[in-house]
Amino acid sequence: RQALAAHLGLDVAQVSVGAGSVALISEAITATSSEGHSVVHGLPSFEAYPQLVRLAGARSAEVPNDASRLDPNGFVTVANVEDARLVLIANPNNPTGTAWRTDEVVSVLNGVASDTMVVLDEAYHEFVTDPDVPDGVALLADHPNLVVLRTFSKWAGLAGLRVGYGAFPSALMPYLWKIKQPYNLNVAADAAARASLADMPMLLANVKRIIAERDRLI
Repeated sequence: RQALAAHLGLDVAQVSVGAGSVALISEAITATSSEGHSVVHGLPSFEAYPQLVRLAGARSAEVPNDASRLDPNGFVTVANVEDARLVLIANPNNPTGTAWRTDEVVSVLNGVASDTMVVLDEAYHEFVTDPDVPDGVALLADHPNLVVLRTFSKWAGLAGLRVGYGAFPSALMPYLWKIKQPYNLNVAADAAARASLADMPMLLANVKRIIAERDRLI
């Protein structure tokens, strides 16, 4: 957590880790939503969202793709109509690969109720080359209902070791600690994550090669 806080330029009290970002998604859902509550997410989007919502006893309020991309206005409308406790935004979206611009993300943050938690799931953040797509961490200071989640699974190749992390508003952290599973990050994963942060140039060079292959494949 200390290494991640230094990497993100945040206070360590704002940083949490878990067995992949999916564990932190589950914690966000559990902390905010249960029977009778709605959680907003895209369709299609990360396949774990509806499963985790269902396990929490809550209901998925799905926003379908519009013209091959997720519609920010649709998210706001559904969140407000459903009085949703939580909004899940994969940016870039998985599996479609489309990404919202900064103004689109901010429009959702400003458009939903101030007590609705918005989770910006940036699992593929390091693969974004469009300068108009935001760095969610830069939005945290102005949006106290925002959570930003990332993972070592993709850019660092640690999918099997399960290392996710999140940047949270300080006011939310005491509630999240109450529901966090104990022993959620093992020693090998911890060591690999810290080693990855210490050797980012080499790992990000791998990311560049993957991006080049992505462009060639398209």
